[in-house]
Amino acid sequence: MNAALFEDTEKKSLEKELHAKRVQDLLSIKWMPVHMKPPQQFLPWPEHCDSVASPVDTVPSDKMWLASYSKRLVDGDVHSHHLKQLFGWLDTMSVNDVSLQLRMMSKTFQLVKGGLADDDENLKQDVFVSLCQKYSSEVGRMYHILNKVESDYDMNVISSCLHGSSWLWMGDGFVSSDHIAYTSSINAQPYLFTVPPDLACFRNLLSAFNIRTTFGSSDYCMVLIRMAKDIKDNRVYDWGPKQVELAVNLVQKISDDVLRLNDLEIYAPTQNGDMEPVGNLVYDDAPWLSKDLPGKKGLVYAHPKLSASVCDKIGIKSVRKLLLQNNADMISFGDGVVHEAFGQSESLTRRLKVSPRRICS
Repeated sequence: MNAALFEDTEKKSLEKELHAKRVQDLLSIKWMPVHMKPPQQFLPWPEHCDSVASPVDTVPSDKMWLASYSKRLVDGDVHSHHLKQLFGWLDTMSVNDVSLQLRMMSKTFQLVKGGLADDDENLKQDVFVSLCQKYSSEVGRMYHILNKVESDYDMNVISSCLHGSSWLWMGDGFVSSDHIAYTSSINAQPYLFTVPPDLACFRNLLSAFNIRTTFGSSDYCMVLIRMAKDIKDNRVYDWGPKQVELAVNLVQKISDDVLRLNDLEIYAPTQNGDMEPVGNLVYDDAPWLSKDLPGKKGLVYAHPKLSASVCDKIGIKSVRKLLLQNNADMISFGDGVVHEAFGQSESLTRRLKVSPRRICS
């Protein structure tokens, strides 16, 4: 006879529900031993970690570089394929976990780099090289995962998680998407970057952040402003001729955008290599006269590599015009005499136009 006819289907259903509940409890209860400290150097890690975690909140060691910040790392090896499948360790990593990991790798990189400031130069260089090598080997795998995303929802998750962060790896540091373009007529590193060949293949991922084709005048102005701020805050330790040359090139490039010059806030390099707003600067187009200019010591001269035409375009004052203005102000025809220096209020042709009858008289 068929044994199925005598089975208690209700009892079997209850046992199945009970088994499912036990499995769910097993997955959600904190009992799995996990690492409390990062097992590898430079690995992103949360501030506080418990010694145990629920299996659904863990990842095995082979996925530590994809989710060490958002998931807990299992302390031990699990060889059972069934258990790995049950715990979700064989599932594809979520784009949220990978995006968050990428964001925190950028933050960890800055913390490690900043902590090297007081170290021995040789040690500093060795640690920095190791850091860059490790991140170069891991970041590409994360980009591959994120680049495969097709749904608009997942793309929005990625862009929301990485928004405002420096997540694009340049080989020796991270930069934000608003500081990068596919092409650039000027090498403006370390302020602006072009997409390196290693990243160019991730077009789908880059498209979510509207990477521009090339840089414009407003981008170059922002670089000049950042240069000025860095100098003011003493954050530039290697400021020298190379950086001044970059500033000169950027100003020259901006001066070509004649239709937008009035709308731009422009800084320019000074004769001494500092950075100042163009309204505070003068350029010396009359060196044979400027030595006698009253108040010359109070003037800030633009860098001599900026031509007169460039200076005129971007709003830097001419020393010759200042001389004319100062000389005009000093002309005197005596007390109470009304005068207009270096000019006239009435047209010369009007003064010469005289009635013929008056000439004959």
